[in-house]
Amino acid sequence: MRFDQDFLFATDENGNRLRFTRAERSVLRMLVPNPGRIISRDRLLDEMTGADPDVSDRSVDFIINRLRRKLGDSARRPQFIATQYGEGYFWIPTAPSRSTANAFIVIGPLRGISEEPHLATAARRFAKQLQIGLTLRTSKDRTVVVDPLCPPPSQFGAEKPAYAIELDFVAGANGALDCALTLRAFPTARVLHVRRCTMADFSAAGTRSAFDETCDLIVKALWKTLTEAPLHASPTEQPLPLRLHEASEQLAGKQNWVEAEKRLRVLHASSPNHRTALLLATAIHTRGLMGGPRRLAQDDRRCADLDEIEALVLPAIGAMQDDPVMALGMAKFLYFIDRGHDRLAVEMAEAAFRQTTALGTAYAVFGQICMWEGELEQATALFRAGLELAPKQYYFSVYLRAMLCQAAISSGDAVSARRAVGEYAELNPYAFSHTRLLFVPPDVDPIEPGWREFLAGLDRAEAAATLRYSQFYSARLFRNARHARSLMEGAETLIAAQFGPELVKSAYAEQAPG
Repeated sequence: MRFDQDFLFATDENGNRLRFTRAERSVLRMLVPNPGRIISRDRLLDEMTGADPDVSDRSVDFIINRLRRKLGDSARRPQFIATQYGEGYFWIPTAPSRSTANAFIVIGPLRGISEEPHLATAARRFAKQLQIGLTLRTSKDRTVVVDPLCPPPSQFGAEKPAYAIELDFVAGANGALDCALTLRAFPTARVLHVRRCTMADFSAAGTRSAFDETCDLIVKALWKTLTEAPLHASPTEQPLPLRLHEASEQLAGKQNWVEAEKRLRVLHASSPNHRTALLLATAIHTRGLMGGPRRLAQDDRRCADLDEIEALVLPAIGAMQDDPVMALGMAKFLYFIDRGHDRLAVEMAEAAFRQTTALGTAYAVFGQICMWEGELEQATALFRAGLELAPKQYYFSVYLRAMLCQAAISSGDAVSARRAVGEYAELNPYAFSHTRLLFVPPDVDPIEPGWREFLAGLDRAEAAATLRYSQFYSARLFRNARHARSLMEGAETLIAAQFGPELVKSAYAEQAPG
């Protein structure tokens, strides 16, 4: 049953319309917006008295019974109005559909169309087109549904849609239909984006461009929400690359960093600011990192990436250094590009670490910089503190375990290195099976069956690209030469045993990014 916002009318699922009297409307206004909440007979009587001074105590029961008849309801087996004997009446909450509860985005409720049934068709067509446009712009495993009667969050259980787009239709100029579109974070009802649309703009030749613009603005607001750390970040707040990773999974497809980078380039071009610049820098860095040695062998963009990251980050320092989460991200990038900004990076990271409440981000990023600076014990302690803080955050745990592997391997302690690598492999077995050469303990034996089988699946180009990848994304950043040497030694030993020492030399002989 869909009610008009003023309870003048209701329309059932077959399109039949019901009209209500003033007294009936006053009762519905009390019951319907408060599902599950008992409303006393006295409270209902007070509300009805305001609508009709001649009502009496017995009128409450009379009006309830009349409403039940109109709604096709039963006092014995009610679907709408239930009696709580001795207390009053309550509206029975409607259970949300499973598709709505599991949706990424629910489009609904649709309001303001009950009085004009001929407009309902146009409104539903608008919602359907919006659903199609957003489905094309989000990950394949994230669903977008239309639920014209979507209940409020209080009527859902543990499963709730992540976002809702409420559509409120209203008569515009010259009898046209307008729509106020409100994008909300569904569980909290926080407003993320508001837009008023004129239906005339979505008809005839203008349909495609108008829908494209509306859907693009909604997705832009979602990118901003998913990647932007809150002003008062919680201790479990994840580093920017991980927030961007999760946004990429939801809006661009699982680990689709190429697509994520494309979308952030469009976002930064349309709304250039320091925050989107840092998001784009993060996407560029992570696209190369997540692409792995194989992509590096096919398309080596390291020099261009360093140039662009520097161009995006340097102008943002003055404006963003007071935001500790962003300052940590910038410090990491300054250290990564390795162009004389190391001292500034360390100072920024130390200051942000002392100020931020986003301890998870601080442990991860400041720990990396400590590791590169040669403070391996301090780095290890920070990484383990991060694991304690967020044991249920899978990606964050994988990220920190990978950092612990690097710290242990670079220390040259074979026992610690094997333990750290074993913990990482247990947590992330699939990724480890494809990236074993990036986590090689210093005392590796190339005769071990597991290594022999893994190396047999590599060709010479992939082996050389693995060394260049490890050197670029990790070893070159270690200021202690012995630590850098330990980090590369195991992989070089294995590759030399499989392909000969000449391949190791030639891998490094290629032009290094500057």
